[in-house]
Amino acid sequence: MITITDVCKWYGKPEVLKNINVTIERNQTVVICGPSGSGKSTLLRCINGIEKYQKGEIIVNGISLNDPKTDLYKLRRNIGMVFQHFALYPHMTALQNICIAPIKVLNWSKHKAEKEAMVFLEQVGMGSNAQAHPAELSGGQQQRVAIGRALIMKPQIVLFDEPTSALDPEAIKGILDIMISLAKSGMTIVCVTHEMGFAKEVADNIIFIDKGEIIEQGAYEEFFINTKTDRAKDFLKQIL
Repeated sequence: MITITDVCKWYGKPEVLKNINVTIERNQTVVICGPSGSGKSTLLRCINGIEKYQKGEIIVNGISLNDPKTDLYKLRRNIGMVFQHFALYPHMTALQNICIAPIKVLNWSKHKAEKEAMVFLEQVGMGSNAQAHPAELSGGQQQRVAIGRALIMKPQIVLFDEPTSALDPEAIKGILDIMISLAKSGMTIVCVTHEMGFAKEVADNIIFIDKGEIIEQGAYEEFFINTKTDRAKDFLKQIL
C-alpha cells in the first residue's frame, strides 16, 4: 500500500531524512518513534504529499508522489490526517468542521454531510457536542472531532502525527482507545507517537528514527525484547 524507497529530504545542507526505506501493507498499523527533531513528522507529511522530498520515491496505492501527473488532491482523499494540534476551524462548530471536507471535496449535500457527520461524532464520543465550537471543547474533545473529520472521508489510510502529545493523561487514554479500535478494525494506520502501550498492543511494525535515519525496526518482540542497537535501547529506557 505504501512503499518508501531511498527517500532523502533536506533544508539547505542538513538532511532531515536519510535513505528511508519502509513498506507498509494494507491493514497494518505502523508506529514511528524517536527523539524530537528526528524527522518523524516530516516523513509522515511526505507520505501525504504535504512536504516534498529531494531524492527517492514514495508510492501510495500504486501511485508515485514523484510523478508530475499525480493529482495530490485526489490522492489525499484516501489518506486521512490527524494533527498534533487538532487544526480545527475555530469559527465552525464540531459538526461543521466534520462536514466541510465531504461538502467541498466530495460534493455531498449539506443534509447528507450532516447525517454522516453525526455518525462519526457518535463513533468518537462527541455526539452531544455537535454544536460546540472548538474553544468550548477540551483538548481531548477537539482531537476526537479531528479524528471524526478524518474518518468521514472513509480513507484507506490514516496518518496520526503525535495525536496525544498536547493532551492530559485522562484525555490520552480516550484517544488511544479510539485509535486501538480503528487499528483492530483493520484500518491502515501510520502513527508518530511515544505511546509505547499503543505500539505494544496493535503495532505490526515499530520504526525508530534518529537524526533522519531508521536505526531499528521490527514487530513487538523484535523491537522491545530483542532490541539490537544501543541507541534504541537508550531511547526505550527513557520512555518506558
